[in-house]
Amino acid sequence: MRIGGPASAAWVVSVVLLTLCVLWALLRT
Repeated sequence: MRIGGPASAAWVVSVVLLTLCVLWALLRT
């Protein structure tokens, strides 16, 4: 199931930001 357009880009960006937040939290410990 492929999603094209801005919706797909927004989903990818949200996942990347979430991953960065998790990594940042882990590095601060």
